[in-house]
Amino acid sequence: MRIKRHYLALGLGILIMALLPWVVIAQDAQPTITPTPIPVDDGSQDDSAAPSLEGVAPPPAVTEESVVSPAATQSVEADTTSIGNGVVPSSPVCPTLVEESFTATEFVCEGVGTGEACIGNGTVEAIFGAADTGAVFANTGDTIRLTSLEELSLRSTSTANGVWTVVNARIELNSTDGAIPVDVPLLMFGDVTLSDTGQIASGVAQNGTVIAGRGLNVRRTPGNDGVLIWQLDAGEQVLATGITSDRQWIRIQIPSRFSGIGWAYAPFIEVDGGSDSLPFVTASSPLPNLTPPEFGPMQSVELLTANNAPDCNAIDSGILLQSPSGLPDKVRILINNVEIQLNGTAHIQAQADGVMTINVLEGEASLIVSGATTIVSVGNRATVSLNSNLQPSGTVQVSSITLSDFLDLPTRLLPRQIMLGTASTTTSDAPAPTQATGFGTPAPTNTPEACTLTARDSVRNMRTGPSTDYAIARVLQPNESVTGIGQVNILGFVWYQTTEGGWVRFDSVEVSAPCTSLSVVAAPPPPEPTAIPTPDASSVGLNSSLLGDVACPDGRVTASASSDGSDISIAIGGTWTAQAATTVTFTTQGGQLRPEFGDYIQIVAEDGSIIARSSEGRQLQVTFAQTTVFVARFSAANGDLIVMEAVCNGAG
Repeated sequence: MRIKRHYLALGLGILIMALLPWVVIAQDAQPTITPTPIPVDDGSQDDSAAPSLEGVAPPPAVTEESVVSPAATQSVEADTTSIGNGVVPSSPVCPTLVEESFTATEFVCEGVGTGEACIGNGTVEAIFGAADTGAVFANTGDTIRLTSLEELSLRSTSTANGVWTVVNARIELNSTDGAIPVDVPLLMFGDVTLSDTGQIASGVAQNGTVIAGRGLNVRRTPGNDGVLIWQLDAGEQVLATGITSDRQWIRIQIPSRFSGIGWAYAPFIEVDGGSDSLPFVTASSPLPNLTPPEFGPMQSVELLTANNAPDCNAIDSGILLQSPSGLPDKVRILINNVEIQLNGTAHIQAQADGVMTINVLEGEASLIVSGATTIVSVGNRATVSLNSNLQPSGTVQVSSITLSDFLDLPTRLLPRQIMLGTASTTTSDAPAPTQATGFGTPAPTNTPEACTLTARDSVRNMRTGPSTDYAIARVLQPNESVTGIGQVNILGFVWYQTTEGGWVRFDSVEVSAPCTSLSVVAAPPPPEPTAIPTPDASSVGLNSSLLGDVACPDGRVTASASSDGSDISIAIGGTWTAQAATTVTFTTQGGQLRPEFGDYIQIVAEDGSIIARSSEGRQLQVTFAQTTVFVARFSAANGDLIVMEAVCNGAG
């Protein structure tokens, strides 16, 4: 019996030793955190987010070769696993949450529109403007207009379940050339607070909507006897700046290129916030200052980001900003009172009593602090010291970065993919020129397929060099393909040289896989600035479609017209054409200076832009640098007779 018991005990011991590693594995395979809104892969299995022992093969027999020592087990657990472009540290839970949050955002916010923000994962605390009280923007999938928000806060590392929050937005920013706003992608992730500090007209102006079914007259003074100067369409939006004390007439900004003010019947305009919110005004009341601010709503913001909790070794919180593809200049945004002008992609972070960091991952950025401008090119970092109020307290410092350190950022959620592995804009071993007309490119070796560059869906420019500064060699038609033979990185943008000798930028065409392995080539010399030819004085001239040619020099023509009150000015002479270098003097008599027109004389281009204006003067002289087609307009009220004289003075 003792022998049998001895063998029985020995058998149980062996069985326990055989099962012990599997008991440990089963315990380690069960995550101890609360489930999150997104699937979590802890790395123990490829196809399941909740691994178990079901279906697993029986444990192997315990031999000297298969027994795992405690030291060996510890080294295996400390190993790392590759996820995406980066390396996941020893605890896979937090980095996996981050990676999965980006994947969720990719699907949830696929259709986010211009001026909108979408929560791709996690939760957001939002503060809304007075007009949007009661709006909802808190949970995954919620979408809202950015201008409805005064502040939004993303919370990640401090949440109970460690949920990583991501917001995908598209803001409208002005460009440095002063053109209309452009659509700019903005990604926020981690722990981020963004407050809208953009100035907007408030207190003295409210938006209004015309509710009269047949439109609404606008008069020069309040009352039915006022001169009719404009007409609004049903449903048209206007800016209301005041109301008469009897609440019968509302003062509005006339929505035309000439601007100015007028009066409309109050019962037919629905004012946001109610007409009671408007100040009492009379026809002689001073006008409010409605000059558009330099940075409007969500174009000037306050940014605060936090570093991750010590137990979460993942990417730092921050924002990604990317200018649109093909933009010839830069977009402008004011962050913490630092103006950032960007053509490319930047990663931005900011801490109170710390620094604001701008990492330029593509292209180039200009930073303006206290009037001083600093240029930061791709592969560099700019830092600005911030005080406790997140305002700059020092100058801009620039240092280099390693672009491959930023591979874990969610750049795949941006419309234009960037190449973080090619930071250099020049190369020391670029091939030398082999012919006088350009740079030869050695044929790529060990390339199984040709590099194909295809213009999908629209025409694309092929240039004589790798920059928009070079001339257009020709245009690629939709779905036309060319073969690439070399590449160069200029300010973070990869340009491909083609067999034709021309160059196309990577984000303007569809690029086949072999293109990424093309040899790096040298760019041709930059183009010389094009000299502007001096106009030939013998070619000067002036013509009116109604009055004919006006001789130069000293030729003159006179015409008159009466206003019927349908507009705040009248055009005389029809369409005018002035040749390059021609100087013309316009003089007007009669009529009156309409405040809503602003000038006695305006020279207006075909696109509606004002070429020249006389203000309170009755004479206006203009020298046309190039051949120009225009309309001459003169301020007038109903019944006014205007006499106009045009003199062609000759060469300017």
